[in-house]
Amino acid sequence: WKVLFVPLPDGEQEWTVKTPAGDICVFLRDHLQLDPKRRRWNQAHAAGHIVLGHPQAYNAIELTKAEEHVLCREADTFARELLLPAKAVQAVAAECFPGWREGLMPGDVGHLADRFEVSWSTMMYRLDETKVQNKHLSLALHHFRFDPLHHDHPAPAPALEARAWRILGQREPRAVEARDQRLRFEARYQQTYDRLEPDVQARVREMAENWRADPPF
Repeated sequence: WKVLFVPLPDGEQEWTVKTPAGDICVFLRDHLQLDPKRRRWNQAHAAGHIVLGHPQAYNAIELTKAEEHVLCREADTFARELLLPAKAVQAVAAECFPGWREGLMPGDVGHLADRFEVSWSTMMYRLDETKVQNKHLSLALHHFRFDPLHHDHPAPAPALEARAWRILGQREPRAVEARDQRLRFEARYQQTYDRLEPDVQARVREMAENWRADPPF
């Protein structure tokens, strides 16, 4: 089989096809457009399609979106097992972070991602699959540092949210301080807003919506 690095359409990272002559060709997004971790993942994903026999068994043009999704999920599973073997992930997590059961911070997940040469999000999902850390906890710890009141991200389950804040309180007290300051500010803002006349409140809401739609920076 052959691997070709070519400019692919936006949103496409990899194509694996069988030519009329019976050759397997892997088209990967131009390597200059991708960071090394993404390129490595795409190569492992393409290898998964080939090892699992997808190009030989299916005509890519005739696949429905649902069928294509199933085959890609299978290739993703192969790539994770190839690049992130479960036992290796668990062993390295325990080696690097003896207290990992208390919770891995976003930087810890990033460190593991660098060790295995994969992206942060790929490592987050693999830690979830290998029972090292729930992906929702990883996301909560990541988001709370920038969005403690869930304005831009959905709120996690209450028990998980409480655990995330306990971890942050131990590992990053400043994040908890920032949350408390934000809460105090929003309470003062709400008090001021409640004292405004209805027509002024409407103008404030309109300005806020315009700002969210088109931030000034």
